[in-house]
Amino acid sequence: VSATGAGDDMGGTVAKIGARLAFHPPPSEYWLQEDEQKKLQLWVKEYELSQEQTLCAIPGMTAHWLHTAAGHRIPTLMFRYPGAEWTVLHSHANATDIGQMRELYYEMASTLNVNVFAYEYTGYGPCDPDLEPSEDQTYSDIQAAYQQLLDVHGSLPERIIAYGQSIGSGPTLKLATERQLGGVVLLSAIKSGLRVIRPETETSWWFDIYPNIERIRSVECPVLCIHGVADESVPITHGIELCKAAAHGVTPLWINDAGHNDIQLEHAEPFYSRLKEFLEFLKSREGVKCENKCS
Repeated sequence: VSATGAGDDMGGTVAKIGARLAFHPPPSEYWLQEDEQKKLQLWVKEYELSQEQTLCAIPGMTAHWLHTAAGHRIPTLMFRYPGAEWTVLHSHANATDIGQMRELYYEMASTLNVNVFAYEYTGYGPCDPDLEPSEDQTYSDIQAAYQQLLDVHGSLPERIIAYGQSIGSGPTLKLATERQLGGVVLLSAIKSGLRVIRPETETSWWFDIYPNIERIRSVECPVLCIHGVADESVPITHGIELCKAAAHGVTPLWINDAGHNDIQLEHAEPFYSRLKEFLEFLKSREGVKCENKCS
């Protein structure tokens, strides 16, 4: 690409097109509001088309605003489990938000005995409505979330597991190539944005978004891939090839009859069983280099 303004314009145009294809924020039905003690509380709209406002009080959950390096304000939710040694840094899929995911976060925290820290993408939820989500924004968002885990919540880098679902695999793997982590979990992950639209793509082009298939080779911590065999949105070939490309991939979980969005809901038993095994593996291997188990 030329270093001229024309090249910059082309890159900006492609980025905008990619964002429109990749991001589908749902209508915002949650917000953060201070109570009388100046503590942020999560409020939700209980029913679609209803204006009823409900205070969402989930045990162990705290809400925070977070400022990113891009100058934007995004909400975060922390779900603490008493005595937890590990914290899951969760990056959600493209057509949901952390408000909709709140019950699943609580379930994950209580089932795995971990903390779960969820951040919102710029342009989603109660973020500034004039801002649109983009690939670069998600990178800024997750970096700020990671830093808040260290500075505010006191998490140790080696005890953070970055978890990316679907398009959330993009910011997750970008973070994993730049910051220290204890492990990575990829659920229904994509090889890259272009490879979802054009499965026959083999070359990584400059205009592609989330080039995960390239980045995963540089991730130095264990990577667990989970994918549904019946996934029609992002075929299981994405998960298989990502697992094989990972420098430190562990034995993956391919779930028969599972689609793109139903693994945690409809296939909870094998899903949580494999995650528990992964946690035990991470505990047992601290300081030990692992080999790829996917090839």
